[in-house]
Amino acid sequence: MKKIYLFILIIICSCSNDNSEDNNESLNKNYLKSYTLDGESSTEFEYHKGLLTKETSQYLDLPKQETTYLYNDEGKLISEQFGLHKFSYLYDNQNRLIKKVRNGTNDFSTLEYLTNKIIVTNFYENPKGTTNTIVSEVHIDDKGRITKTVQNTSTYSNQFLIHEFKYDSNNNVVQLAFKSNIDNTPDVVVNYKYDAKKNPLYYSYKNLYKSIYYFILSSEVLLGPIVPNNIISVSTSTGATTTNLTYNIENYPIKGVFSKYQDGSTSPLIGTISYEYY
Repeated sequence: MKKIYLFILIIICSCSNDNSEDNNESLNKNYLKSYTLDGESSTEFEYHKGLLTKETSQYLDLPKQETTYLYNDEGKLISEQFGLHKFSYLYDNQNRLIKKVRNGTNDFSTLEYLTNKIIVTNFYENPKGTTNTIVSEVHIDDKGRITKTVQNTSTYSNQFLIHEFKYDSNNNVVQLAFKSNIDNTPDVVVNYKYDAKKNPLYYSYKNLYKSIYYFILSSEVLLGPIVPNNIISVSTSTGATTTNLTYNIENYPIKGVFSKYQDGSTSPLIGTISYEYY
């Protein structure tokens, strides 16, 4: 999965149906069609009956990168393909994701469900034939929200192995704490503020993330697809980013201007984003 907007998150179609293109666009009305960052990079989305089926990204004039998704009759993700890489997803009799397999290799991931905790094990085979196993714990509350993730083995130096989440009443993440190990106070704390409008990325990925929410956030932090409202402020001890959004009549953003203040600077870095809908 691709990171939605890196300087915010440290942070941070038209598929035709059996009837007509018009009917398909009506079915997917208000779903995000594309967004563009700073006029340089863009991501386009395609859907079928509310399910995200294709994601196409491009930066400047570089080749486009496509990710396609395939679902079963119950709306569960069963296949994902990114370039030459294809992955299969398997579920138990409770429709819980239990395994992800990278087709054509010996790489796989498993999920084991315990009380208020999920153990995610990633097994990789390196080109020289050696293997690597990374185990993570995903802690959840009574609402099924992730409260903490702990990666038991580091994969690179100075890695934040622990991520701790706090939420508001609308299930937006209002604070993320990053820690190097369980005994430390947080190395970095990020605070978020939101508007009361609809986050288009949340609705684009909502059905997809019903399948793979715990697996995706076990190893990386992607707030865009999991928060119902739009981030308008991100702050740490060393800087802040504020966002001014313009909305359409359905309360979805159509344009945004980001102002990033770093290390006490009064001259912010400016970024823009624009949205288009079906």
